[in-house]
Amino acid sequence: MRRLVVVLLLTLLALVATTPSALAAKPTHERLPIDQVFVTEACGFPVEINQSGFVVVIEWVNENGTLRRFEAYPSSRPL
Repeated sequence: MRRLVVVLLLTLLALVATTPSALAAKPTHERLPIDQVFVTEACGFPVEINQSGFVVVIEWVNENGTLRRFEAYPSSRPL
């Protein structure tokens, strides 16, 4: 019985020591205002776009250490 308890404790300690992703920092969230003018030719001719609102930027680190970034424009609208 004593040997079983020791084996279980060592196994638990090994599992806790080998899971760094569970101890990773939470993603960061930023909400930034946006007010820009740009020209695109996606239609085959120049189109000027005025964009205003805010952008949400979320950054996090993957299990392999790669920095990931996601951008969303939930309130952005062309003027």
